[in-house]
Amino acid sequence: MTLDENRNSVQPTYVVQIVSDGGELGFKLVSTIEDVDQTFGGLFGPDSPDPSRDQPAEATGNPPPWANK
Repeated sequence: MTLDENRNSVQPTYVVQIVSDGGELGFKLVSTIEDVDQTFGGLFGPDSPDPSRDQPAEATGNPPPWANK
């Protein structure tokens, strides 16, 4: 993990799938995305509205290349 200029973490994000193994639920790692920052690769920026309980965050930028995998 590293910190950006705003002292927010930049770290790997893990995409997992919930699986059942004999009645027990567990996680299966699907992929790892390195160096994800608070803007989600530029998708969310300073002009994005703040998310709330009733309104999820709206993306204003272009999705990073790994977002559609």
